[in-house]
Amino acid sequence: MPRVLLIRTDSRSIPRVLSPPLGIMYLASALKFWARHDFQVEVFDQRLFRKPFPALQRWLQEFRPDLVGLSTLTFEDREMRQTADLVKKFSPRCPVIVGGPHGTIFYPEILTDGNIDFVVVGEGEKSFVELADALAEDGKNVPPPPGVAYRQEEKAVFPGGREPITDPDSIPFPAWDLVDLDRYPRFADFNGGLGKGRYMGIFTSRACPYQCIYCHSVFGKGFRARSPENVMKEIDTLVSQFQVKEFQVFDDCFNLDRDRVIAIAKLIVDRDYGIRLSFTFGLRGDLLDEEVLTWLRRAGGYSITIAIETASPRLQEMIGKNLDLEKVKAAIVTADRLGFLVKGLFMLGFPTETREELEATARLARELPLFNASFFTVVPFAKTPMWEMFQTAYPGYNIDYQHHHYLLSKDRNPFYPGAGVNLRRFQKSAHVKFYLFNPGRIIKAFIRAPNPWGYLLRNILRGIRIVLFH
Repeated sequence: MPRVLLIRTDSRSIPRVLSPPLGIMYLASALKFWARHDFQVEVFDQRLFRKPFPALQRWLQEFRPDLVGLSTLTFEDREMRQTADLVKKFSPRCPVIVGGPHGTIFYPEILTDGNIDFVVVGEGEKSFVELADALAEDGKNVPPPPGVAYRQEEKAVFPGGREPITDPDSIPFPAWDLVDLDRYPRFADFNGGLGKGRYMGIFTSRACPYQCIYCHSVFGKGFRARSPENVMKEIDTLVSQFQVKEFQVFDDCFNLDRDRVIAIAKLIVDRDYGIRLSFTFGLRGDLLDEEVLTWLRRAGGYSITIAIETASPRLQEMIGKNLDLEKVKAAIVTADRLGFLVKGLFMLGFPTETREELEATARLARELPLFNASFFTVVPFAKTPMWEMFQTAYPGYNIDYQHHHYLLSKDRNPFYPGAGVNLRRFQKSAHVKFYLFNPGRIIKAFIRAPNPWGYLLRNILRGIRIVLFH
């Protein structure tokens, strides 16, 4: 029985925010249900270990994998290469495959590393399963399937992508049994510590049709939604077999189809499980209305995050977000009135952004009934339209892999001085003023959060880090 080890890589360069690794959990399940071979699969999440490399070495010695897959974000590039090196030292003939957002964007650069044999580009389930089957039969000498890049004569070769999975209901549910669900609540999650106990992330759809210039999507731009019945079947299983009581929705654009959203909410209400829903991503603010919010609240929704980005209509148009800001404001007011905790996400330092536009964004955050606001610096991620704009403005300038993260982009980015402000100082000031001008936000969160003491402790520490170390 061929043994496959799927690894979620880690970087200690940023504050630790993590949740169960759905990407490799989906791959594990796809191997089980779609592969021709009977693979034995294990999942290793480096982020859970204080010393991940000694732990991985023990894992390799005990499990002795025949194939290793790495799921990686770009700012984890260094750790990805260290992991591949460790695998090859243990077993030089073991194929190493990289996937995830980093692989999709940077496969030519990744394949310069002789420890990495293949890179899965884009949506990974079918490509990875076909590659694993081929390697189990014929080793590395078989031509890779569509969607897989490889090295030939020291050059990266990518024969082309494959069509996305058109029926997302056909994708097997993630392999929840391969992770320890009780370990993840010990760490800060994408919901900011509001929840309590076992939780699970869930994708009810894939892709987003909007054209924001700072975004790239592994899933493409063709929105594909799971049926309400299929989503409910996943929730039923997690509640009955894994005692999960909170679901964090990770979609790119969960509420693109309002009728589907209401149908899902009604099914949850009918079950009367008493579960909680938090929307850490994927709610487009100007598509929310009172009926949708009411049904989400009845279904157990208590926390939503709205990515507003900027208060400038000019910049909204320039970045392709094109939010109707008046509708967003109305939706946030309605959500707050219904009892939701609403968090706002904002971006500072867009190309050509003025001091007045920066001030307007910080002021908008203070004026809205948000319990939390995060002000991130703009990062021109490689191979996005914003990156092309960046390269045109600053030919030859490059941003190191380790700084491909909103929390890591220091004032090295030459876009930032354009507004005539110290962006780091402005970012710190925006965070401090948001709470200083309205300390009642903290009280609101304490009253409404399922885990008020945990939330308070984690966010006091976060606030101290922002003020002292950013």
